[in-house]
Amino acid sequence: MKKYTFKSQYIYIDPFNSSNSGVTNYIKASKKILEENLIIKVDIIQIKDTESIYEFSLRVASLLKKMDYFCVEFPESMATSRFLEDYTKVHIRIHCGKTLGKFIQNQYYKKEEYFAEKEAITKAKWVSSPSYLGWEFTSDFYKVKRSILIYPNPLDLSFIPEYSFDNKNIPVLFLGRFQDLKGINFLKKIQKKLPFKITILTSDKSYKSPIFSVKYHNTVEEKFEILARTKILIVPSIFDIYSMVSLEAIACQAKVITWSHIGITEYFDNDKIIVIKPWNIELFSEMILNTLKNKEYFEKEEVKKINILFINFFHDFLNLRTTALPPHDLAVKQLKLNDLKIKIENLSIFNRRNRFYRKIKKLITNPINFFIDFIIKIRNNFLI
Repeated sequence: MKKYTFKSQYIYIDPFNSSNSGVTNYIKASKKILEENLIIKVDIIQIKDTESIYEFSLRVASLLKKMDYFCVEFPESMATSRFLEDYTKVHIRIHCGKTLGKFIQNQYYKKEEYFAEKEAITKAKWVSSPSYLGWEFTSDFYKVKRSILIYPNPLDLSFIPEYSFDNKNIPVLFLGRFQDLKGINFLKKIQKKLPFKITILTSDKSYKSPIFSVKYHNTVEEKFEILARTKILIVPSIFDIYSMVSLEAIACQAKVITWSHIGITEYFDNDKIIVIKPWNIELFSEMILNTLKNKEYFEKEEVKKINILFINFFHDFLNLRTTALPPHDLAVKQLKLNDLKIKIENLSIFNRRNRFYRKIKKLITNPINFFIDFIIKIRNNFLI
């Protein structure tokens, strides 16, 4: 792969610092790929176990005053850029804000948390998202309209083991946090329609289930070893801006079945990720059985293409050749969009009786009726 040279410093801010955090894993993979391919110095400032978010945000602001850097990237979640005096070098990466995640799951959150995340997105010089859907939903929730950048999250392929298809002895795997957001309410319905048990992969040793087969992992290597033995990964998430587990599964030569509005589907054709319109459990289950009959699979090259998109974007970005465009214009240039995009209208948060709140509640408690009632927006398909 061609290497580029950029003599400056890029800084990632990690307010999670956890091996189970998608943000942490994204940052680690990004650092490795950028340093290997662009010859750029990349630093990470991580929260300490003893720090609160408030204390970490203060420490970050103090450290950045003493550092010489080209750009500093924060996740919008937690709004740890809140104490910065200068936003001219700030890049906010959309991962699904803390308050947005809580809102979708019908959980309480504080107004000040919402406004802090909104301010972080508003003030930043650059804002980016790994999917057009992710920005569309984020923009509606925080009521922020601005130009953005769209490029994929990369994957560190060094963890991927080599297995042939004959070694794949796990028919169907679910890998994700046990939250409504990840679609756990769909799993039991899917399981009832299958003649074998779905395997649940978790790091939570306390989790037991009489319905599913459960496997545990302690390390990243163990997780990828199980993914490499998997034929199909199912991702029934209610909402996911990207879905790194889908990318990990594809790298391990597993098929992925998910809903058609999940962010990662913007980067792959249907032969790589099999998409089902929400929330058709019958078709989802039927597609699992049909896919198991097909022994064709694909190579790591598919994920390498994602990493190349990431590298090429940063090559231009670090040389100031990338201009933030309105998300629709950028999507036309870069992404293949599905025919289904969920569009939230008449957003008025903090009013628990408002239309948006009622729709999200119905989405979780009765997804079939929700889909019938929900506002869907049909878009044209665009190719990379």
